[in-house]
Amino acid sequence: MKKDIISSVQIASSFLGSLIGAGFASGQEVMIYFGAFGRAGAAGVVICALLTALLVWGVCRLLKKSGARDFSALAAFACGRLTGRAAGVVFLMFSFVAFGVMAAGFGESTAQHMGIDRRIGALFFLIIMMLVMRAGERGVVAVNVALTPVMTAAVLIVSVCILRRGGIDVFGGALPAAGSAVLYTGYNAILGVAVIAGLSHLVRSRRVMVMSAALSAGAFGALLFILYLLTRQNYAALSSCGIPMLYAASHLHPWLGHVYFAALLMAMVTTGACCGFSLCGALGVNMRRGAYILPLCALPFLLFDFSQLIAHLYSLFGAAGAALTAVIIIRAAAIRRI
Repeated sequence: MKKDIISSVQIASSFLGSLIGAGFASGQEVMIYFGAFGRAGAAGVVICALLTALLVWGVCRLLKKSGARDFSALAAFACGRLTGRAAGVVFLMFSFVAFGVMAAGFGESTAQHMGIDRRIGALFFLIIMMLVMRAGERGVVAVNVALTPVMTAAVLIVSVCILRRGGIDVFGGALPAAGSAVLYTGYNAILGVAVIAGLSHLVRSRRVMVMSAALSAGAFGALLFILYLLTRQNYAALSSCGIPMLYAASHLHPWLGHVYFAALLMAMVTTGACCGFSLCGALGVNMRRGAYILPLCALPFLLFDFSQLIAHLYSLFGAAGAALTAVIIIRAAAIRRI
């Protein structure tokens, strides 16, 4: 029982670490995919949480059944060899894009909060990634287990403080909130599935599957709902900011801004570490070599605006991720015995 709990916490922490990155903690993702839909956005949050629970459960179940140890093997088992290869290519592309977006978000955060040139801040992020990736799988898991609870607590504390200061406005949306929630879950699934696949040895029992799913969906859904409420307080003002949540926290009180700034940096480090770990595993590259190669390849992302990367690049992968999520859930549900 104790081992199952520890394994579940490790899986959930790593999964959350891959999701709560620059786009989420900054508020950009929540504003684009939920906040713009007003009250309907709340239904989108519920849909996203339910899909997340089913996704984590489904991935764990397929890993236990197939014995897969990485994303490519899992995708081949769930989708077939040819489709699995295509999913593997999409995963590699998205993981690399996500890694670059984390660098851009780190730079944007340091520029907004400290007045440092965003390219210098992004370079500092890449140096941190080199150090974390050199430590291998243990380093990635340790970073997520250590930083995810602290990061989550910081986001919650700051969010509650801001919520107590204002009312809630309602805004309309151009697209159905449910479809937006599916799209959001889809692109998050690409990296999240790969992270769990890399930790397949932790999926020891059905209890681990259920607890991992409950912890992941519960924590992610709660954070998502709180940030959704916050983005509706002053949508017009926040939508013009590169890092909306950092602006809101700093505007309320300087120390809240410092706390949220630290949480943002943690979020980007955890997601960046998950991207690096997953990419190296899928490509069969030694983590120590990848620690130098991947940051160098991500340098071009420093030339682009963070909010534009979130709005355009992430959405491109949403449909593919949504299809993968559906296949995983259906395939897992069809398994009778493990």
